[in-house]
Amino acid sequence: MAKRSFRWTNCSPDTIISPPYSYGSSGYNDGEDFFRMGDIDPATPDDLQSLFYSTSKQKEPTKKWYTTQLHFYGVSSKKTATRPELRQALKSAYDVGRCQELAPAITVIRNRLRRQYDDALKQLEDEQFASLNGNMSSEVNSDPPRFIAKYFLDAQGRPDQGKTKAALSLEAWNRTTELRELVASISSLRLITANRRILIGWDNTMEKGIENEFKRIKSSRSQDDKYWQAEQANVSIELFLAINLGLNLDVHHSPLGTTGCRPSTPVILSDVWLSDENKKIINNLAGTAPDLVMKKHSNYQIIGWDAAKVNAEIDSLKAEEKRMEEEAEANRKKWEAEEEAENKARWHKLSKPHRELVAKLERKPSRPVFGLPLLYGKYIVRYQHEDDGLYGEYNGSKMALNIFPADKDCRGHGLVASFDFGNIEGMMLLGMSRDKVVLLREGLLKDYRDYDPADWDQDDEDEAESYLSSSTIAFGFGHFPSSNFTSQHGHQLGSLSSTTTDSATVIGTKRPAPAATSIADPFGVLAARAKRQRMMEEANVKTENPSGIPQDRKIKQEHNDSSSLAAIPPAPTMTRFKKEEPEASTSTSTSSLAPPVVLPPALPEQRQPTRRRIFFQLAYNDKGGWPDIDDNHRQVGHFDFDELGAKADGVFRLPSYEQEIERLSIYKVSETPDQQAQPGEWGWFFKG
Repeated sequence: MAKRSFRWTNCSPDTIISPPYSYGSSGYNDGEDFFRMGDIDPATPDDLQSLFYSTSKQKEPTKKWYTTQLHFYGVSSKKTATRPELRQALKSAYDVGRCQELAPAITVIRNRLRRQYDDALKQLEDEQFASLNGNMSSEVNSDPPRFIAKYFLDAQGRPDQGKTKAALSLEAWNRTTELRELVASISSLRLITANRRILIGWDNTMEKGIENEFKRIKSSRSQDDKYWQAEQANVSIELFLAINLGLNLDVHHSPLGTTGCRPSTPVILSDVWLSDENKKIINNLAGTAPDLVMKKHSNYQIIGWDAAKVNAEIDSLKAEEKRMEEEAEANRKKWEAEEEAENKARWHKLSKPHRELVAKLERKPSRPVFGLPLLYGKYIVRYQHEDDGLYGEYNGSKMALNIFPADKDCRGHGLVASFDFGNIEGMMLLGMSRDKVVLLREGLLKDYRDYDPADWDQDDEDEAESYLSSSTIAFGFGHFPSSNFTSQHGHQLGSLSSTTTDSATVIGTKRPAPAATSIADPFGVLAARAKRQRMMEEANVKTENPSGIPQDRKIKQEHNDSSSLAAIPPAPTMTRFKKEEPEASTSTSTSSLAPPVVLPPALPEQRQPTRRRIFFQLAYNDKGGWPDIDDNHRQVGHFDFDELGAKADGVFRLPSYEQEIERLSIYKVSETPDQQAQPGEWGWFFKG
């Protein structure tokens, strides 16, 4: 294997083949060539050391590989030898030092093939260099040796000062280290690198070349450009200080004094463009001459012999900075105004179907009664996110909410909806109250539960009796449904069948259970259910009215006492951008009698319902991501609809990521929802 310092990109001649040997590129632009026999190249001594004596596990080479290596190093072998025998022969040869160099006959073949390959490579690289058509910057960056030979050496490779009689100023972006080493090896040739450029020439041409470079830099910059003097200083700090300040430096770049000429115009050097070495030289100028004035403003060093002119330059810099700040502020306000106008125009176009629908509804002779059926349809969304302003990315034309009737079994409890809020998408459950949302949710989740309350057997009833003997009855995460909730929706909580309830059942009263041996209840199942229902009702009475005040008096008292709202527990505190762990249940039980009924924590605005307020719970996933599991049912909110049911302002909370309440508005554009946006299965968003 041969390593080259540089190879032109995609510049490799065809492999030289002399069966069974070949010589060519490795196939990568890594500057490596390979000598091979077939598809196997010689193993180096390090390779063999690792193969025979390394403690790490290695893949065992093939018999062909061992045979080829023995051939490379001139070790004879039998064709009938086995792989272990070939391995031992190669190891023995390595141990006695026969694998340090290729066999002489093999070396002759390799060198012959390499010479042929080098000739082909040189011809190809010459063609590549010629294709640059004399562009000096491309030549010096592509192939420094050929560049030096072309412009500074004769045919025998000796320095030729007659070839190039002026210093060359060229762009430099590649291989400057190699170029510097080449120049250092040639007597009287000098190289200056600065500002991604090079100045290269003979000693007797460099002073004139630097002056020309100074002129080029100044002419290529505008009058307002404050960087050009730092660029000049980077080319030659000695000549720059001599020309612009009349200062001389010694060979160590220390100040020697003045030239006798003191230019009146101060120089302005940018710390951003000035090289680190030149910054040190400039800082050492302080105190070298009593009249030299050096002041710093922002990222600039202002140096001159006239203090008034130095101060005037500083005032000019301050005025320029103020002008640029004012210009930037004006441009920012202009951009914001244009952006706002564009967004308003976009929203005006997007909301046209909504305005037409409202006009249609207002032309009707009578206003419809507000209810869930009035809400069916497709809505566009304005999500006023605090980070994106009123017309941010959350108001894209594809943001939509489609409200559908729920499944037939749950239709009496509320509605379902699918939504797309730009960065998240998901599903909503909507109801006239929070209890209705809970019932709708539990109805949709029934297929995802591990049990069916309507399919209990005797063992379940025995377990229920044991459960009811405990002192605490818990629902979900410690929430008790209200007595009204239980009386209206007992079937959702595993309530009594019609054969066990009658007008005599009164909350807080005892009722004799049917005899265990009766024909109607031979195993006491109905009796157990009756006992369970009675204890649930008693627990609810205590929970709803722990003070014992009659219900009518209590309602009147709470109506007159504004402090009653303080008794409602506040919404849980969330940590921004941090997932919340599910709260541990505060109650204990030995059996699950019914699906857990968890009332979501109230938002502050939910505590005083309005006549057209619709409550909802949402479940979502990031676009293209997995659902965000909401085991505690805290992703809740509400909409306040207008009289037509065509517009609503809403609030909601996503406690997994945001502590603050999010606000949005929805605008109906069609009384028919988009059927392609049918919501999926609610249970997909939960662990079940």
